[in-house]
Amino acid sequence: SRRKHKTRVREDYPIPGKGKAACMPDIKPDYCDIWTPELVATEDAGWQRERAFVRYAANIRDAAETYGLKTVAELCCGAGYVGGELEGSGLQYTGYDGSFSMLELCHSKFPTGDYQYLNVRDIGIPAISAGGLEVCSQPQTDLVVCIAALKHFGLHEWKEIFHKIVSCGRYSLVHIQYRLDPLPSIDDGTGYYHILINETELDTAIAEAGFRVLKIYDLMDSSATPGAPEGVRESFFLMGPKRGIYSWL
Repeated sequence: SRRKHKTRVREDYPIPGKGKAACMPDIKPDYCDIWTPELVATEDAGWQRERAFVRYAANIRDAAETYGLKTVAELCCGAGYVGGELEGSGLQYTGYDGSFSMLELCHSKFPTGDYQYLNVRDIGIPAISAGGLEVCSQPQTDLVVCIAALKHFGLHEWKEIFHKIVSCGRYSLVHIQYRLDPLPSIDDGTGYYHILINETELDTAIAEAGFRVLKIYDLMDSSATPGAPEGVRESFFLMGPKRGIYSWL
């Protein structure tokens, strides 16, 4: 049966109004579970209209060519357009997503592509059941890619999720929205997580994962973008192993 990842609340969380309740994380639903047919159609139309996948795929090809990488795994691949754009590039691409609705869209748009079920929260678990199928929850690849997904995890868990993501590849290319110092990390989402990570916290998470930043592909700088939140940047971080050694979780 379909594995759900609804709200996870520990039994030892303090009761609101008592003790350390103010320290409770703001628990919201898993982003994988929001996809109604209407939202899927809106997401699909947005990708077609904005065509950001063309630039993302170009960044992936650049990273792969620079470091001689052959296999690519995109976690939280969503509508699958990046994988579709990489067809014919010579890269062996696999897309993973934790939403069955999104995977159905991927298979309908790109029937020859390789798209599989995986919720990134399950990375590190030996095997999980998805629709009656046993699937590996620890992809191993030359380059792991994650686009516009880290922002949809809570402030209490984002670093653990980040470490899970980068543990799947020798190199990592992760799309991150972050806030410049001294602005703190925030969650300004309603209904589901939408976080902006402080740049120093991000640097710390990268170092703790055993990686270093090799290149930054800047996608958005709020100082040059009318209407964007102050002090916010959006970038692709290409990360590689420190001194030729990479760490696995």
